[in-house]
Amino acid sequence: VWERFCDTYTSPETRKIMPEVLSVIKAVNHRPMHEDDPGFIKFRQNTLQKIEQLESTYPFLNFAAEKALMA
Repeated sequence: VWERFCDTYTSPETRKIMPEVLSVIKAVNHRPMHEDDPGFIKFRQNTLQKIEQLESTYPFLNFAAEKALMA
């Protein structure tokens, strides 16, 4: 059903970036047991880089809230 909906109501460009945006959303929603863990700090930095890349490539995307949560 979801695939049919996407094929009908979204553009090919939107379908292309949906998995990337979803991965950012999942990363932002991740809650570590220890926020000061070096692995999580690196994870947070990588997520922020991915956000910056997506915003640069697709200027119509706005990840202000996600960046605030990852900062």
